[in-house]
Amino acid sequence: MDSCNSKWSRDWHTVIFAGAFLFLSCPVLSELPPGQDLVLSEVFYDAVGSDDQLEWLELYNRGSATIMLTGNYSVGWGGTAYTYGTLDLAGSIAPGETFVVGGPTSNATNHLPAFDQAQNLFPGFQNGGTAADGVALFDMPAANVTAFTVPVDAVIYGTMNSNQLIDHTGQASAPDVGDANGGESIARTNAGWFIQLSPTPNQQEFILFADRFEG
Repeated sequence: MDSCNSKWSRDWHTVIFAGAFLFLSCPVLSELPPGQDLVLSEVFYDAVGSDDQLEWLELYNRGSATIMLTGNYSVGWGGTAYTYGTLDLAGSIAPGETFVVGGPTSNATNHLPAFDQAQNLFPGFQNGGTAADGVALFDMPAANVTAFTVPVDAVIYGTMNSNQLIDHTGQASAPDVGDANGGESIARTNAGWFIQLSPTPNQQEFILFADRFEG
């Protein structure tokens, strides 16, 4: 399975990952949401066996100030629109820290996440495939999100974005990453999204996000 996509040209890149070197055949990320400190960083959407109460999403604060999530941010997911499932985020995230929401079950099957917001993601994340699915971050309460709302960040995963899910530019783009197998996640560095064979919830692997991109 190809963990990359046709959105950018492919090449071999070395990524410093959690103190080790990880070699990925993935695209170079040419753009992150400009000026956006809160970003999606890892998504675990397909456990081995049942996904119920095991899925989770990780966010990362690449800015220099604490971000209040409550009342200000929500997430949405789906295949034809990001309104298939939505959730208001609750809590705050310090600079340089991660925030994991989902579960509420934490065990070896979903790689033992420590939840900052323990919440059953129902209906669950879509599992990718030929028709890509996506997860999006919104800077508004979930009640205000519609099928046409432009997210501040998003990840589209699968083979083809045939359902025309939009990214932070408001445009339907090619998938950011392929479809992870059961037990794997999709994760992000500034080299792009990739399939993470051993998911790493709560880890500050996004050291390469330290220098913010302004577009």
